[in-house]
Amino acid sequence: MGPLADNAGALFGSYTATPDRQFTQTPLEGLRRLSDDTRYAAGCSDPLCGDYNATDIKQAVVRSTFVIVCLGLGVPCLCFLLVHRGVVLVGLNVDLDD
Repeated sequence: MGPLADNAGALFGSYTATPDRQFTQTPLEGLRRLSDDTRYAAGCSDPLCGDYNATDIKQAVVRSTFVIVCLGLGVPCLCFLLVHRGVVLVGLNVDLDD
């Protein structure tokens, strides 16, 4: 889950030239190759997460064996954590700002 889990353009940040999409794989694309039961929810449309959708996240993680959160690196990730200090991973009670 996370707004960057299926965003190939955000994989390298602003530190590299534009990568060729045929040689790039998002975390979600890689995980879908490993399991027939892969569920995904962005939760937000971008890392600033002004439109957090808790319902989508809950539906994606309920009865999951494990959850991978793709928050990304740099300023967008820091903004997410500052804006959503109380975010808790559903069912796991893991606070993201510890």
